[in-house]
Amino acid sequence: MRRRLAGLLIAAGFFFMQGGEAKTYGALLIASGLLLVYPEVFAVAKVFVHGGFPLPPLLTEENYCRAKVGRFVCLYAGFEVVDCRHGVYDMVERGFWFSASRLLTLALAGNADYYLVVRSGSYYLLVRGCDERLEGAVEVVASSLERVRRALAVSGCSFRALSGREVYSLLRPDFLREVRGGLFRRVLAFTGGVVALWKLPFLAPASLALLLASLPDGMRGYSVPKGREVFSLDSVTSFYTYTSMSDVFSRAQLVYSLADSVLLVLRVKRADAELERSIDTQAYRTYEFGTAFDKLSWIHESSKFFAAARRRWEREEALYLVEGLLVAPADTARTLAAAGFSFRKSLFSLGALL
Repeated sequence: MRRRLAGLLIAAGFFFMQGGEAKTYGALLIASGLLLVYPEVFAVAKVFVHGGFPLPPLLTEENYCRAKVGRFVCLYAGFEVVDCRHGVYDMVERGFWFSASRLLTLALAGNADYYLVVRSGSYYLLVRGCDERLEGAVEVVASSLERVRRALAVSGCSFRALSGREVYSLLRPDFLREVRGGLFRRVLAFTGGVVALWKLPFLAPASLALLLASLPDGMRGYSVPKGREVFSLDSVTSFYTYTSMSDVFSRAQLVYSLADSVLLVLRVKRADAELERSIDTQAYRTYEFGTAFDKLSWIHESSKFFAAARRRWEREEALYLVEGLLVAPADTARTLAAAGFSFRKSLFSLGALL
């Protein structure tokens, strides 16, 4: 949908560029389309304006946290998983596979975002529900928490509800530093965007990004102090493999062995049906192009998507969208890469805390 809109904007921009007086409007339309294709440009502009990664301020209530994100009201609440009847070292491969699949399928559904948090050997499962109305956000969070509660109970896990302060401490870790002086950077970005748009039209995408980023958004900039090892989840390489139950089990044991010394935050959302079907489409399209043009690299790429498609059809695995943050030594990040989690140093890792 986003790429289609981008194509329409770029096409309309080229149409306006044909007229002498409408060239400015054409440049703006083309710039808007390019920003949709390359949202990273706008993300970098936001970081510049805020002096750090922009996060909404969290208001702490008794049993939850609340934030204003754009036109949406977002509520955050969750549980600490105190204990489970069986651990990763108490089960056989097949039993672990079915227990983990059942927990994820039952708990991580609906319109909410979920946070799987590991902090110094403790485990948490948080829920974020957003809606334009406060009542709607309450309904989303309440139904999602009930779903998580049932899933944990069925899995034989004991848990307790978190207070608002505990939720805040997980989503705004104490190592984060709030950046001041945002007004000066906002004025500088707005002025620079206007001047560049007027004098340097070939920089229209960057100029428009600065102008949009300088608009008030209610966010606060956060940075990470020097010397702190903070990594962003770059990719889940195991997505492209048809992993055996033995591989999944051994990787779970590896992650569990590292849990005492890390802060790991995974923000997870169930992908919609259209995105799940696109895996099959990508697999067939890449294979057809590879065979038509005799390109071995394309055929190899198609095999990776076919492996992901097999997991969906043969095992009925759901597809999830994941953002991740890891606070740990670099050796730990390299060890997790062996489990299929590829991390890299990046300030954008804080996006997992949105």
